[in-house]
Amino acid sequence: MAAASAVSNMKEVERIHGPQLEDIPVDLIHRIQTLLPVKEAARMCVMLKSWLHAWSTTTTLRFHPPKKLLSKQQLKTYIDLINHTLQRYRVNNIPITSFDLHFRIINQESLPFVNKWIHAVASRSSLKELYLTISVLESITLPDELFLGENLDTVSVKADPHFLFWHSLFMRNNLVIKCVNLRVLELIDVTLSDETVVELLSTCILLEKINLSKCQGLSRIKVKNLHYLRELEITRGKRDSTPEIYDVPCLHIFKLTLLPNRNNLLSDSLESVRELVLNVEIMDDVYSNIISKFPFLDSLSLNISSCNPNVLDITSISLKRLNIYPLHYAMKIDIKAYAPKLDTIHYKGNSMPGLLFPSTASGQIELTLELFNRIDQSFFLKTREFLKLSNKFKIKIIACNSVFIVPFNYEIEDMIRQIQIPAMNVERLTFETDSHKGLWESPRLFLEELFCIMRPNYLTMTHPGIRGPLKLIAREMMGLRFRKGYGLGLKNVEIQNRVDGKWITLTSIWISSPYGIASLDYYCVAVATVFTEA
Repeated sequence: MAAASAVSNMKEVERIHGPQLEDIPVDLIHRIQTLLPVKEAARMCVMLKSWLHAWSTTTTLRFHPPKKLLSKQQLKTYIDLINHTLQRYRVNNIPITSFDLHFRIINQESLPFVNKWIHAVASRSSLKELYLTISVLESITLPDELFLGENLDTVSVKADPHFLFWHSLFMRNNLVIKCVNLRVLELIDVTLSDETVVELLSTCILLEKINLSKCQGLSRIKVKNLHYLRELEITRGKRDSTPEIYDVPCLHIFKLTLLPNRNNLLSDSLESVRELVLNVEIMDDVYSNIISKFPFLDSLSLNISSCNPNVLDITSISLKRLNIYPLHYAMKIDIKAYAPKLDTIHYKGNSMPGLLFPSTASGQIELTLELFNRIDQSFFLKTREFLKLSNKFKIKIIACNSVFIVPFNYEIEDMIRQIQIPAMNVERLTFETDSHKGLWESPRLFLEELFCIMRPNYLTMTHPGIRGPLKLIAREMMGLRFRKGYGLGLKNVEIQNRVDGKWITLTSIWISSPYGIASLDYYCVAVATVFTEA
């Protein structure tokens, strides 16, 4: 649609201004075409001869077949297209700066084509970017010419995760490496040796980004003397492997899988890291201490399979953003963080964690909770516990799937006796769910329980796709607006116009009229309430 609109506009400009569009430099046209999806870039060629010529001589080649498996005839057509295109570029001496190939090798008969294409492109002096995404049904060995381009800036080789069944891509030893100007190296699901990695990293000393994810065959990865390296990702490996990392003074983003091995821990030469992502099988005190090796850490993300003990203890005087993702939904975990500068927390797990922050700044904390299990009484009690902090809070609660059911089977008076004083330091609360049960069947009970633990200045409740439950919530909120008990009187209740995004305030007359209720179908995306001071 964007391409069609652009075509229409360009034709109109051409009709008014004559041949001025023909004066657009070819390099600029090439740049515009590379920013568009392949199909839309091709459609743009109908505008002018200069655009058609630019399309036929573009220096960026992208071959992306449909995601579905191709028939034999479709595969033959796809192979012929690539063959003819590369032959035309060779005959007319057209430079190629970027080559992006997606290909599915379903048998050994297809492999020679891939080898031929890579050989025809990789050694070109004009080539700067090489992207290969290959899915295999049989194990194959990648061609040796991958790193021959002297002006290569980026090399990315990955197995397509959507079609990877049992086999991997293999890379030979003793490769000829001429890409001394390489800045980005990405190898995903590739089997290669320690020697090949050492040779690559010692030759390409200008590397700024390295991604070695799910690579097999590696036992001891050494990353040394890379003074321009800013991002390093090493995920999955042998159980006894921990990378050796030295002299990387500009490393800011570090992503790593830590396996249960006490003999090999990270070096102390990682002071520059600002963003740390750890995939941990068993999070314990040993790995908690690793975090202290990063004195300027700004963001920490932990993907945890298990935690021993169940209290995750984190100490970082510089940490601002904390993301915790338990990989097993049955995990129950409490988070204790000594982080004076912490201002953003994101937790995604089965149930509400315990949150304890012995020392935090006096500013605002943004807390996001993505929960997969039922809300029960412990949710309210744990929430009230961390709201004892002096901080102001913005809280977002997301119910991730339809099993989210709220069993309100306890009396509100019991909650009031346990909690006594609701928290007044929540600036904004956002609650999202797509569940058809629980909350939407008893919104008043849920709101009463929620208001016992906190009094947010602003509350937004959303239920995408279904407007009926929001009608009920609007009714319930209007009832709470005039309720005197428990200090639940609301200042106003608003709904949002689905078209222009504007908010309108409900009145008792508006919501009680048949016309007003019918209008909710057109207006209600979310319900917001603004509280009076208790």
